Amino acid sequence: MILIEKQRGFLSDTYDKDLSKEMTVFQTFRLQKEMFRNMPFYSIPKRMRARTYTVKYDDRLSLVFPVLEGKNKIEIAGETQGTSYLMPIYFSDSEKLFDVCFGRLLDYLSDKGITEVKLLKIPENCRTYRFVENSLSGWKVQKKPYENVKIILPKSYDEWFASLSKSVRQNIRTAYNRLSSDSCNYKAEMFRGGEIPASTMRKMVGVYNNRHISRYGVKTTLLKKFYLQYIDFCTRDMKNNPDALHFVLTVNGEIASFFSGYIDKNTESVIVLRLSINQKYSRYSPGYVLLNEAIKSFFQNSTVKCVDLTAGTEKYKLDLGGTVYMKYTLHLTKAN
Repeated sequence: MILIEKQRGFLSDTYDKDLSKEMTVFQTFRLQKEMFRNMPFYSIPKRMRARTYTVKYDDRLSLVFPVLEGKNKIEIAGETQGTSYLMPIYFSDSEKLFDVCFGRLLDYLSDKGITEVKLLKIPENCRTYRFVENSLSGWKVQKKPYENVKIILPKSYDEWFASLSKSVRQNIRTAYNRLSSDSCNYKAEMFRGGEIPASTMRKMVGVYNNRHISRYGVKTTLLKKFYLQYIDFCTRDMKNNPDALHFVLTVNGEIASFFSGYIDKNTESVIVLRLSINQKYSRYSPGYVLLNEAIKSFFQNSTVKCVDLTAGTEKYKLDLGGTVYMKYTLHLTKAN
C-alpha cells in the first residue's frame, strides 16, 4: 500500500534511516532543514510555497520530495540556494521502490491539478534521471544539459602534478617563484565547519562578494551584502556543519583566495560551492596555488578522491586535470 502526504515546510523529525548511496550531502536531513529555514527568501518572490511530499510504502517512509509549489506547478527545492545536487530523497531500503513511488507521486500530483514539474541539478547517474529517461509515462520532457567539472585524483600527488600540461606546471612554479622573489609570506590553511574563525569567514564572504562584482559587473546592495554575511544558507551552514570544509590561502596576512564546500562521504569528494580570488594578488595565480595546496593536503591527510568543482567549464578547472560531466534540468509537462 502506498500513502502520499503533503506538509508545510520540511519534515519535523529526522529520517532516522540510512540514505541511498546515490544521495549526496545535500540530501541529508541537516542541510535540507537548514535550507528550508531560508526558503521564504526564494519562494515568496516566485509566488510559491515551500512544501514537502512524502511517500510511504507499507507504512515505511520511502521517498521525500521537497518542493516549491505554485499554481499548477512545482519545482524541486534548493535550486537558487547554493546547493549543487538536487534529487528526490530516497533510502537504502527503498532504492528498488523508487520507480513505483515516484511514478505514483507524479500521478498523485497530476490528479491534484499539477501540470508542470521542474527537476533541477539532476546528475545523469541517478535513479531520478534514469526514471525520466526510461520509465516516465503521461508526461512530456524537456531536457536542458549543463556542464560541470570534477578533478578525479590518482594515487599520488606527484602523479596528479605530472598529468598536467607542461605549461600549467610551469605556471604553478612561476606563481611560487613570484611569491618567493617578492618576499611574500603565504600560508594555506584548511578548516572544518565549527573550526573556522568568525573573522576569517567574514573576510571570505567579502572576497566572494568583491569577486562577483568584478567578474560579472553586478552591483551588490548593502542589503545583499548583509544577507550574504549573516543570513545566506551556505554562509550560515558552512560555519558550523562538521561536513563543511574551507581552504584559505593568505598572502601577507590577507586572503588571496579560498574555497568552501562540503565533504561528501558517499562519493569521497569535496564539493566546492564557492571559489574566489582576491584580484589584488592575481600576479601570484592564487587560484592555482590554492587548489595545488589543497590537493597536496588531500593526499596527505584525508580520504578525498575527487575535487568536484561543479557548474561551469572555466579554463582553470580543465587546466588542473578536470573532466567534464553533465547535470540536467528536466522540465516535465503533463501530456494532453
